[in-house]
Amino acid sequence: MKKAPFLLLMPVVFAVAWYGYTNRIKWVSGFARTPASTKKGSLAIHPSHTERTTTTIAPTHKDPPSRAANNIENIREPGSELATMLDAGQSLNAAIEKAILRAPQGKNDATIASVVQQAAGICNEDPDTFNVADPRNPDASRTWAITRKLDLCSGFEVKKYRLKPPPGSNAAGLLVTDGPDVAAATAFEDVAHASDRQSLYQAGQVLFETHQFPLAEVSPEATQLGLIDLNQAWLMAVDLAMCSQWTGCGPNSLRAAEFCSFAGCPPGSDLEQAYKFNLSPDRYQMVLAFAQWIATQRW
Repeated sequence: MKKAPFLLLMPVVFAVAWYGYTNRIKWVSGFARTPASTKKGSLAIHPSHTERTTTTIAPTHKDPPSRAANNIENIREPGSELATMLDAGQSLNAAIEKAILRAPQGKNDATIASVVQQAAGICNEDPDTFNVADPRNPDASRTWAITRKLDLCSGFEVKKYRLKPPPGSNAAGLLVTDGPDVAAATAFEDVAHASDRQSLYQAGQVLFETHQFPLAEVSPEATQLGLIDLNQAWLMAVDLAMCSQWTGCGPNSLRAAEFCSFAGCPPGSDLEQAYKFNLSPDRYQMVLAFAQWIATQRW
């Protein structure tokens, strides 16, 4: 009977994931630069994140970084060959085919599989999202990114690669079957070792839901946010921390092109600059803090 309440959490986990994908620009707009007097008022306050639960697990993770350590140089590990090729301007097809040939595990390489999985979601988006809304008054902050996204996705077909899918995570399932402590312990392991975006994103969701994420230590401002906003900040942090391993971080990268094609950024922005341009300073620092925490858990 004690496990029954956690059955209610599963729809939340997957609903938040779907909401995060379909409403990413609404979230960016909500976190955009605003007068200081309106920043907090524009965000939902989630009471469950202002109080800590009494349930704890044995520490299996590293200490949070200091606030002074939150800079981009401390976040990223050396880039993968695939991400480096994308940053250099190659198309997805060319970069993926070369990466498969050079990877020791070939089509079983989890990093390559994760990139293909992400590319499938981006390149198969509604074609209308690739277009500038008013051709008579094109938005220069988006057109450069749309052009790059079109170049990257040209000829990309996920089915032709026949890759072994990423291993995934069972942290959310454990939340139902084994309770919050076991699920959180698995989520911490996923943060440290997951090779795919969905597993790393889901790990953060589980840690927020079980109140095991060290919010007060990593980003005190985040304790005032609701679950949806926390997950959106976490997803941006995942992409920022892992872009050097996955889709690249620079202005030619898939993730920067995808983000800026919707949100708008100064032409030539890399992913970190795109976030900085679109977020208020405190929200940008929050994303950096989350990304730095991911880095401390992984390398």
